[in-house]
Amino acid sequence: PEGVRQFYTIKSGDTLASIAGATGVTVQSIIELNAIENPDAIQAGQTIEIPAGIVVIEDLNALTTSTGA
Repeated sequence: PEGVRQFYTIKSGDTLASIAGATGVTVQSIIELNAIENPDAIQAGQTIEIPAGIVVIEDLNALTTSTGA
């Protein structure tokens, strides 16, 4: 929801890819929002903010196009 900030505390074994996949956002959006310099150096116990309002499209065939006509 807009205006709601979400945070996640990293657990042992988590990767940015697994967090992004579970939350439906992109790895790049997590990196940018949290100013992560080395995505391979995240630590268990570290808290990161999860971007809100991002839609990840997984199936281009599921999209419908409106021509406005």
